[in-house]
Amino acid sequence: MRPHMATGAVPAGKAAHRLFGLSAALCELWNSRGITLVARMPAGDRGSRDMDAVRVAVVDIGTNSTRLLIADVEGTAVTEVERRTTVTNMGRGVDHTGMICTDAVDDVCTVIGDYKARYEEMGADRVMAIATSAVRDAVNGEAFIAELRERFGLDARLLTGEEEAHLTYLGATAHRSEADSTLVFDIGGGSTELILGSGKEVDFHASLQAGTIRQSERYLTTDPPDPHELEDLAADIRNLIDRATEAQPNGRPAQAIAA
Repeated sequence: MRPHMATGAVPAGKAAHRLFGLSAALCELWNSRGITLVARMPAGDRGSRDMDAVRVAVVDIGTNSTRLLIADVEGTAVTEVERRTTVTNMGRGVDHTGMICTDAVDDVCTVIGDYKARYEEMGADRVMAIATSAVRDAVNGEAFIAELRERFGLDARLLTGEEEAHLTYLGATAHRSEADSTLVFDIGGGSTELILGSGKEVDFHASLQAGTIRQSERYLTTDPPDPHELEDLAADIRNLIDRATEAQPNGRPAQAIAA
């Protein structure tokens, strides 16, 4: 069975925010920091777009979904060309076994094969791939990244919790007016990021080992869930948030963004 492909408008979420954060940061990364994140694609038909723009394809391999963003980047301006999301549930069982299962690897690779055909067809100049919580936690995470390199020529970057938080913050606040301080609360399949910042600068962040897949596998054994299961899950989340925010700067944010 093929993974589920969402069609039409894609809801904004953790992975979508990372995609836009990555695209907005790419020019700075490859021009000023010398970080090898992006593979150059062979020259092709640039289509109807500004010749000064760089067409970028970003593949985001998350715990719950695998996403593709194709965008034209010029300076700090990011113009979306196409965005896709596929629910691949890569993090299934990782919290219990410490391994990415074979079915999950196959599902993700099937989707990435489709994405690769699409970004090549769309004439991407540069391509990058990132992986997050499930791959960080899995014993065979590096083997999975090696498989992506061998099969698709993608040298995927494994983001740290700090990098994930920063990129998520940039993406979530990219099209909003700057405020004195903004709290971004972003829930994923394997982790949840709490990020407090002003403008483009992050002042505080915490990456919690809490996500929809992780906590569901830990606590929810019945459908619908038993009230005691929900109470235990909520208590765990409250404890994680309390411990993570002990070092939070004083003061209240001027606005908050939840995804």
